[in-house]
Amino acid sequence: MPYISYGCVIWAGGFYTNFKRVQVLQNKVIRLLGNYVHGENDTVNCYRKLMIFNVSQLHDYQLAIFVFQSIYGLSPEIFRQMFIRNSSYHSYETRNMDDLVYECRSSQRGSFGPKFAGPVVWNSLPMSIRLSENVSQFKSRLKNHLLSRK
Repeated sequence: MPYISYGCVIWAGGFYTNFKRVQVLQNKVIRLLGNYVHGENDTVNCYRKLMIFNVSQLHDYQLAIFVFQSIYGLSPEIFRQMFIRNSSYHSYETRNMDDLVYECRSSQRGSFGPKFAGPVVWNSLPMSIRLSENVSQFKSRLKNHLLSRK
């Protein structure tokens, strides 16, 4: 698992074909570990039973942690101003004022980077997760959220 998770924010954020082979290999291992019986259960249930992320979930998990650390000043200085909240543009009380601003991209490839994909993942999280008090609480809530959704 550490080999898959290392740098996942960067390498798994691209086109599906780039990480499809890794996902296929991970699915094979999960079926072995999860006592997969053809026709009775599927790979998704094996992941849930073992409480393990697939490659896509792992990317979202690590990206959300990166955004959390950047927003709350827990990352290196260079990343602290990477994400901007809607509330910094105006003082109106809107329902999306705590969401992050999407950066405009002119190509499909640009939409895979952390600067664009980070706000997409962050804005999709429930407010109860985003308002976590510390990193460990955030990780715990995020993991439960990602494993519970389909």
